[in-house]
Amino acid sequence: MFLYLSEQNIPYIPLIISIKLIGFLIILAIAKNNKKKLKTNNKEV
Repeated sequence: MFLYLSEQNIPYIPLIISIKLIGFLIILAIAKNNKKKLKTNNKEV
């Protein structure tokens, strides 16, 4: 079953992987920004 799906979706696999990677990078960037905001908030207080 998995082999059949992979044969059908060969053009989409790199696309899905790249979308997941981009999403992961975006999440990391947001997390870094949130950490910076938390640090600046602590300094202000």
